[in-house]
Amino acid sequence: MIYSPNSEQQKLYEKYLINSEKVTPELLQESANKVKEWTKQEWQNSYQEFENLNLESKKAILEGLAVDSDQVQQLVRKHYIQVSKFWTPDRESYKGLGQLYTEHKDFVKLYNAVHPNLAQFLQQAIETFAEREL
Repeated sequence: MIYSPNSEQQKLYEKYLINSEKVTPELLQESANKVKEWTKQEWQNSYQEFENLNLESKKAILEGLAVDSDQVQQLVRKHYIQVSKFWTPDRESYKGLGQLYTEHKDFVKLYNAVHPNLAQFLQQAIETFAEREL
């Protein structure tokens, strides 16, 4: 989730996901079920983990690491584990998430605020991971 649970923004985002055929209503329900009992602290921990991954990915970009490097793929593995707390991505749905990072204006804004190339970098790294590991 990139918005507060049950917010209007989240509802619009979920509608966008379904209309774009990136996810199914069943997948959204799976995600809602996984997090419905989360405490405020669990949400904060999750947001912090994603933020840490973003900063580590920014560092990888600044160091000139390739998206298929072992270091970057380790970061993507952490990302996959974090995403799996919400839903269980398969190859295509995880690649679709990466595509959303470069297609959806709010994701682009979120990631490119950390580094101007972060959304594209993550999309490519996720695609590599999905092809190799899923």
